[in-house]
Amino acid sequence: MKTSVIAAKFLTALVLSSFPVSAASLSVTGIDWNLGQMVDLSTSGQSKVTFAGIIFAEYANSPVSLFCVDLFTDVGIETFSVNAGSVDLVLNGRRASWLMQTYLPLIANADQAAAVQVAIWDVVHDGGDGLTNGALQGGATPTSVVQLAEQYIAASSGQGTTAGGIFTHVDGPTARQQLMAPGNFTAAAFGFVVPEPATYLAMGSGLLILGLARRKRNSN
Repeated sequence: MKTSVIAAKFLTALVLSSFPVSAASLSVTGIDWNLGQMVDLSTSGQSKVTFAGIIFAEYANSPVSLFCVDLFTDVGIETFSVNAGSVDLVLNGRRASWLMQTYLPLIANADQAAAVQVAIWDVVHDGGDGLTNGALQGGATPTSVVQLAEQYIAASSGQGTTAGGIFTHVDGPTARQQLMAPGNFTAAAFGFVVPEPATYLAMGSGLLILGLARRKRNSN
């Protein structure tokens, strides 16, 4: 019995350590109108006017370029506490992260930056069904941005990556804005590790051992 209890505690620690989340401060330092612009989207028939583009910030004393994940929560130029975790924290996070990893290095103007942001919002909030379908649509957003976003959304179909991570704003009574960071911040700044296949194998083997130990104890 003692052996199975120790094994259970070990496995619990293993599972928890496989999905760590780190907490720290994030400072949003500003935006660049050459790398973003205002858009007027339609969300369930209602106009949503907001900035779409690259958000500049500092985390762990390093500059980082971010995209907004949560269309419906504003973020200001401020410093706030965040939990940092994997892209799986948001719906369709891997596909959204693929968009960021693929197109962030290619952004050269405001239309491209806004289109990447709008594409991420459509993937996260509307399943990536395009800007003429579903709850999130192009609305009065400039045609040049909508057309680029449609291209990005189409290219992201079936794609995904675990690179990058999500900052979740946790100041105040409830968690607020979520921001997506690129892949070069995955290990060093976020402090979490995506479990390797061997880790899952070890967890599965341990659970099997626990099951056999429990069955043996019950038979006695």
